[in-house]
Amino acid sequence: PGLGLSSQARAGELSEASEAVVAIVDQLSAVLLTSEATPLQGLIFDQLAKILAAQTRSAWGQVRDASPKLPSGRSLVGTIVDPLGLFQTSALVVVDDKDERILDAVKVLT
Repeated sequence: PGLGLSSQARAGELSEASEAVVAIVDQLSAVLLTSEATPLQGLIFDQLAKILAAQTRSAWGQVRDASPKLPSGRSLVGTIVDPLGLFQTSALVVVDDKDERILDAVKVLT
């Protein structure tokens, strides 16, 4: 009996949490999925693109750092993906100060 109450209580909490998530998704859908573009959509999508780009560069850096190093000093993965080393220090793949600030802000918010 005590176990049943606990399970029922947990199910009630889950149900409330699920309802809250559904409500948030509905609100976001109403803002993001409209027939005409809005300034708020542009702002949200712009910020999401910045977050995605910063996290992608960060993940790529972690993969390169975890990869074995060749005698040349380059990572094995970096050499396979970019044999000539053209993008080795490119802003396309290297985390910069702006990315660090974005990633720090995301950590604070999550």
